[in-house]
Amino acid sequence: MADNDGGLNKFFDFLSKVAALVVLLALGSATIIALLNSWGVNIPAQALVYVNIVVDIVARFGALIMAGLVALELAFKRGFVVFIIVAVLLAIILLPQFFPDIWSQVKGAIT
Repeated sequence: MADNDGGLNKFFDFLSKVAALVVLLALGSATIIALLNSWGVNIPAQALVYVNIVVDIVARFGALIMAGLVALELAFKRGFVVFIIVAVLLAIILLPQFFPDIWSQVKGAIT
């Protein structure tokens, strides 16, 4: 894992760049639609609702995904112990995002 030119390091680098591009495209599309709307172009209200939902989801999770990918890329450069620390931190952050009741279950299992 300490190899700076490892395949997983390049893989996470590629994924973080793709995630950054997706976030920029989503935020850019919202800006373009707002500009077109201000210029008087008739955009259906339902389309604006869908765009706002997508942009909200991408903005909420996009930064988290990019930060996680960059952290994993760094962890693969630094070694196994750093990778384990980063993986545990990502699990602590991501699990409640997708499973909101996880902390009450953890608390119940501890007590």
